[in-house]
Amino acid sequence: FRGLIFLGVCFTKAALDPSAAHASSGKPGVHTVNETACKWNGAPLWWMKAPKTASTFGNILIRAACPGVHIKQALREPNVAFLHENNCYVHNKIARIRPGHTPLPISFNGKPVAIFAIFREPISRVVSGYFHNLHDCRSMQGFFKINENHDIGLFNNASQRQHVYGTTGVEPRVLQKYARCVSACQTRMLLNTGCGDDRGPIGSDLDLARIDPDDARSLPGEARGMVKRAVKRVRSELAFAGVTERFKDTVRSLAEFLSVPVLPRIDYLNTRPSWASQEQKKAAKAVLRNTTLVDHYVYQAAYQRLATFKRVCGVTDRRLRRRRLSRGDDRGDD
Repeated sequence: FRGLIFLGVCFTKAALDPSAAHASSGKPGVHTVNETACKWNGAPLWWMKAPKTASTFGNILIRAACPGVHIKQALREPNVAFLHENNCYVHNKIARIRPGHTPLPISFNGKPVAIFAIFREPISRVVSGYFHNLHDCRSMQGFFKINENHDIGLFNNASQRQHVYGTTGVEPRVLQKYARCVSACQTRMLLNTGCGDDRGPIGSDLDLARIDPDDARSLPGEARGMVKRAVKRVRSELAFAGVTERFKDTVRSLAEFLSVPVLPRIDYLNTRPSWASQEQKKAAKAVLRNTTLVDHYVYQAAYQRLATFKRVCGVTDRRLRRRRLSRGDDRGDD
């Protein structure tokens, strides 16, 4: 991926390698990346759940935080009622595992917490949100008078659907405006602001055409500083970072980190498939193919974190397969 080398050099003066992975941010209350980063330290789990990054991962977190819980079928989202019914909170392993897309707080007031986050390639995430009624872009939803939780795809309102999705399912001008609105969604969530807050230095007024994916110095000064802080959080404050594009790698690595078995029929399931066809998704991505979104930099940092975790911690497919069998999981391999 382009941008990996620059992020290592410009933001940290050293590429992210095993020694960098063992560095500590020194902030109290956060499970920092240190010599025990291959395994969860048992601190309460906080899931920074960014929109359109696969809710399926919550099933693994719940099994880790609630020993002995039996999930019969994949939960579409962290079900608070389910957690209460199964007395999951008595284990004191949950800081925040719940629906919604709450950003990280600036601090945790000295309380121990292990932060987990999954990142998605920014253009793919934007395309998914576009087909979900302009997910999280409140200004555009207000303009078109639509709700992201009702009539997804706007099939029951021909006029609205025509305005948002055109005749083919992709309206380029609307998609491009939406991309500017949520370009920094995951970056903002790392900095304690909402995904769809399109104001400020990394808001919708930022000229995305001037962003160089290989050089974050192409960002204006204040925007560059915000991205730098967000990248630092990915590298040094998250207990675990995965990427949706390496879905099975992330599932296996997260399960290894939390010392829980992989359940393929649950953990590999897409619980929220889109209504859009593959052709429509390809067409939407083509509209944005020459666009670099602000989230590009935190995504690349997360991609590095996952690769480094697998290398430093010796995570292999064979090792995880052996552990599934040794724990009596007879649900089959992927």
